Amino acid sequence: MEITSLKVKKREQIGKATSRRLRITGFIPGVFYGKGENSVPLVLYKKDLQGILQKNPSEHPIIQIEFEGENEMPHVLLKDIQHDPVTGEALHVDFQHIDMTRKIKVKVEIALTGKSKGVAENGGVLNFISRELEIECLPSALPENLKVDITSLDINDSIHIRDLKIDEGIRILGDPDAPIVSVTAPHVEAEVKAEVPAEEAAAAAEAPKEGETEAKAAPKGGAPVPKGAPAEQKEKAPKGKGDAKSSS
Repeated sequence: MEITSLKVKKREQIGKATSRRLRITGFIPGVFYGKGENSVPLVLYKKDLQGILQKNPSEHPIIQIEFEGENEMPHVLLKDIQHDPVTGEALHVDFQHIDMTRKIKVKVEIALTGKSKGVAENGGVLNFISRELEIECLPSALPENLKVDITSLDINDSIHIRDLKIDEGIRILGDPDAPIVSVTAPHVEAEVKAEVPAEEAAAAAEAPKEGETEAKAAPKGGAPVPKGAPAEQKEKAPKGKGDAKSSS
């Protein structure tokens, strides 16, 4: 594994406003930390980090950082990079101090190689179940990724952790029976035709067609219309005579 160097500078001011000003001027804020050590805020040139990432396709490259004004050049693992969700530019980096003589634990990406027989020839569906695995090894043995050949993978076949071929000195941490990739048969929706029972079909044939109604004959003639009773005369009350005025 190629190890590159990176110049960094310790920074005293921290905070969102300071980090924003650094990014505007072409710098990236970061932090250096290690087991049993105090974390150290630092800053580095954005273009220097971009150059390292272009040369090292590994997600977690090993770097020697050179602090400005100091002779010590510790080895670090690029543990994490925070990216802008819109532009994708690096916003912050974490460097983990490592000892090159001690094993480290780190997650490594899985890279599929070849084209599955079950997919190419039989129309199967590829299921990429585990895209990264945690491994343990010396820093010098850290691989860029774990390659998995899926060429012979047919329908209903799968590859598990126990099936991986890895270099000596690397140990995969995890359940050996855990699946990594599999190929399943394509999902086909069967067309089910509903069968109509013979009795229902016969009943449907005998039923009257829609819109047809039986005409009902109206009865001839009609009942005699009863004559109305004569109107009753209203009894008028006799008009009363007025009282005569008496003269004295």
